[in-house]
Amino acid sequence: MWRASTGTKTFSGAYALMLAQGIDELTDRIQETIIDNDDIEEEDDFRFGHRAFDCLTLEQKIWTLHKAAYGLLDEKTPACELTAFLEATVASIFRVLEENIIIEIDIAKDYNNNDDDEFFDDKDSYDRFYWRRIILNASKSIMENDLISSEEEEEDSDDDDDEIEEQLTVECTEEDRWHFEIECLENEIFWDADYDFDEFDDIAPDNAAQLKQLFGVHDTYFSSIPDDPSRPDALDLLKAINKLCNKVIKHEEKQLKKVKNQ
Repeated sequence: MWRASTGTKTFSGAYALMLAQGIDELTDRIQETIIDNDDIEEEDDFRFGHRAFDCLTLEQKIWTLHKAAYGLLDEKTPACELTAFLEATVASIFRVLEENIIIEIDIAKDYNNNDDDEFFDDKDSYDRFYWRRIILNASKSIMENDLISSEEEEEDSDDDDDEIEEQLTVECTEEDRWHFEIECLENEIFWDADYDFDEFDDIAPDNAAQLKQLFGVHDTYFSSIPDDPSRPDALDLLKAINKLCNKVIKHEEKQLKKVKNQ
């Protein structure tokens, strides 16, 4: 389970499917890195803009990803203590999702601007909206689960037409809109972005303690160090992550098909 801003829980539905797909994509990248740099002892070059994750060794990243994946998606896993490196790992999953959206949009632009009929085979099973659809389905599931009072519905009723006109669709190629959508989805998990707040390093100990208390940050949030398993043990963790993600993906996709067929 996970101590999210929306409560301690295990995620499910389209939101869990989005997380599982993002984690699965990140593990694929890690596996490719291991294959390409099997004899290199240096740290990998994954950089997602979250220092608490970027600074970890490849094995530490795998360990934190395993901990995050089971915390987010496995109901049998007890809620773990939140730390900077753990939350930064989850934030990096969202960065992977965002990167794939951008890649998908770039491919879509090439598709629209290319007159060559062979550039894409329409008979191919390739889904040009795959990642955007995952994000949109997750957003819709959150909206459906939100409890809105009848008074709020009445107050917002006059704006419904405008909202429908501006509704995000899978065909949208505006990167800023998808960035905002992903930020909204992140809010379902994060209380704030303390994991990116590294200014504590430059503050006097007494003042730092006061700031941590003010922001509700416990003493070990920044000082906790993730395990650094051996390469064979890290590979076993990767297999466990892939197994969990595949299980979640199959289950949630099956559930979504049932809903559509009702």
